[in-house]
Amino acid sequence: MTQIFVAMLLQDTTVNLFETTIRILGGLLSAFYLAGGDRVFLYKAVELGMRMTPGFQSPSGISSHPHCPV
Repeated sequence: MTQIFVAMLLQDTTVNLFETTIRILGGLLSAFYLAGGDRVFLYKAVELGMRMTPGFQSPSGISSHPHCPV
């Protein structure tokens, strides 16, 4: 699983915003907490979140399209 995630971060791809937010981003933040604050998880969560921001660039801040290139 980790290898798939790392591969995803190394290349541009299109992801489902909802699934990526709740599963991967949420998982990274949970891992950060459960690992006692190991910042590698926090850094990867921030990196992924920054790559997902184009998907939320709309007047309302809510994605109008379920998929986003990251």
